This record gives sequence, C-alpha cells and structure tokens, in this order.
Amino acid sequence: MMHLLPLKNLKRSRGYKCYIFLFIIFFFVLPPNVDHTISLPYSSVAFFSNQQILLDEPLLNEHLDLVFGINNSLLLSLTLDGGELNTSTIFPKGTFPSFTRLDVVICNQSKFSAVWTNPLLSYPDGLNIRIKLPSTSRDAVSNIIKTLVTVIKDYYGIDISITNVFVKHQSTELLLTGNVVSYDIIFKLFTGIFSSYLHSPTFIIVKNLLRTSAVISGFGFSLFKRDGKIKLIRKVLVGLKDVVTKNDDVLSFSWRKTFGTIIVPLKAAINSYVTLSFPFLVKVFDIAPLPDNKGAKISGLFQWLLKCNTFILRKELSLNLSYTLIENLDIHYPRVIASKSYSSTLLNNNGTLQLRYLVHNSGTSPAINTTATFPIP
Repeated sequence: MMHLLPLKNLKRSRGYKCYIFLFIIFFFVLPPNVDHTISLPYSSVAFFSNQQILLDEPLLNEHLDLVFGINNSLLLSLTLDGGELNTSTIFPKGTFPSFTRLDVVICNQSKFSAVWTNPLLSYPDGLNIRIKLPSTSRDAVSNIIKTLVTVIKDYYGIDISITNVFVKHQSTELLLTGNVVSYDIIFKLFTGIFSSYLHSPTFIIVKNLLRTSAVISGFGFSLFKRDGKIKLIRKVLVGLKDVVTKNDDVLSFSWRKTFGTIIVPLKAAINSYVTLSFPFLVKVFDIAPLPDNKGAKISGLFQWLLKCNTFILRKELSLNLSYTLIENLDIHYPRVIASKSYSSTLLNNNGTLQLRYLVHNSGTSPAINTTATFPIP
C-alpha cells in the first residue's frame, strides 16, 4: 500500500466547538495482497513483446481532495478509479509479464518541509516501478529485471536499478528506482498515464503546476486484479506554498483567484466529488458554496458532490473560504532523512557491492529513539 504519510505533531482541526478528524488522504490505496495473477501473452524469450495492457473500464470515481498544510500551503490531489489505460502510451516498446500487482510512481518531494512536516510519499524521489510476480525463479526474475531496465533506458533515458527484493509464498516483489532529471521526461510519463483526461480544466491546472510552481509532486498508477477483473487507480499530487492569503488574523483561499478557472467534473466520470480538510485547529466562519454533507464543521470533512451515478449535480464549482487559526502553529519536530547511493558500476572488480547510506536530522527537535533500517536488495 502506498499512501500519504500523516502530518506529524499537529492537533486536529475543529469547527466552532468540536474537534474534527483529519481526513486521511491516500495515494494509491490498494486492497490487501491478492493472489490473483494478471496473465498476458508474452514471448518466452522476451517478457516484453508487442502485446499491451488495454483497459476500457468505466471511470467509477473522480475525487479532488484539498488539504491545507503548513506555511499557508495547499496539497491538491486528484484520484481516478477505473477508466481507460493503454500501456503503449507509457511503455511503447513492450508489455508486462504475468503479475499480481504493478505500481508505477514518479515523485519529487525533496522540498517537502515547505508544505508538510515530513515526506508525504513512501517512495524515493524519481521513477519507481514496483511489481509483484507469481514466481520465485531466479532466472525468470532476472530476465524481467533486465528487460525493465532496457525498456526504461531506451524510451526514457533513465537508468533504473533494483533497490529492494522481497520473496514470500511463491511470489517475488521487486522495487526498481531511477532518477528523473528533466521536466520533459516527467511530462512524457504524466501524459502517458493520464492521456484520456488531459483536456479537463483540473488536469490542465495540474500539468501547468508540475512545470511551474509545484513544491512537491507525485503521480502514477496501480494495477491489480480483484474479483476476476483488472482494477486501475491513478493519482496525482501537487503541493503549493503561499496560496492562502492573510489579512490580520483572517486567512482566505479562493480557487478561482489561485488557479484562474473553475472545477468541472470529467464527462466520463460516473461519480465526481471534492473534499477539503485542515490538519490543525481552525475556525471556519465563511465558506461558499456550502458543503453538501451535513455537520461538516463537526465531522471535519467538507464535501461537494458534482456527479452521482452519472447525474450532474453541479456543472462547475469554485470554492471560497475564510478561517482563523485557533492557536499559533509553532511547530517543533525532528526530521530524519535517510538516503542511499551506489557506484555507477554497482560492482567493483572483486565483486563487492558499493553502497553509501546517509542519515541526518534536519528538524528543529532531537530525534529520540530513532532506528534506521536498510534492507539489503
């Protein structure tokens, strides 16, 4: 499961008199590990052939989630459940072997401290491919790794390598990572993953933010099999700083003033909704339009329904709200960052793997009782 890590050391927000619960946002929320295998035709010699994964499923849900972070920042995430996907737009030169789960994630969160108290994603920066295979054969797994490395290098110019291997119950889970060095590559991946929906106003906003003002970003897709069907979840996340304006003690946010457009549901979506939440103590005294869910200030979750079972409830939405902080956000927290690097050749002449691990605390408080664990690939 890959999810956004929660904001640390902050109290949960409340309405006029009641505490509200932080609306947890997940990035690629996957079901428990499943044993179903997604079997696709492939050559016994080359695991990547001319076959592709083609999905043309209904787009069940479109979910735009807004969470206000520290330093007047905003975390914007957009999740699509189902829909169309053609892997030829992502990996034109090949297809996938049989697998039980596949995650492809691209993220950049090195400047997370401008919007959040800790990294939000459980993946390292760059391109990450996590694939679970129904095999523990060393030769089969080795061939898949070699093919993945070759395809990614040929099409994207990215050098990926194995960072983790986990073998359990007749299956092998691999994590391959590589640095993404240019926006052109990021845009190429983003376009391939969301190719069917790039015309929508929200995706146009996100695409522009990835190029310009996003402090942190992450996007990708997850494929898995459930109840005999291939399931697809896609998500994109951007973190923006200084989007909330302040006048004396009053903080304000306007979607239209910030992004210059309105929120419009995707035509293909069966259900479409918007949620908003705060991970700290606030008093919301002006919000328009009013949320559709009752008791929003008590529950802490503000929700607007745009489409329900294809029925359009709102053709468009533009949010405006004002609030005050219940207390000063004077946050002190440890920030332990661990990184790993390796030599370009990986192995030297005598067969020793050269790895370098760096752990340091860049936070404002000591990191007490902290343990760093580095699994050996």
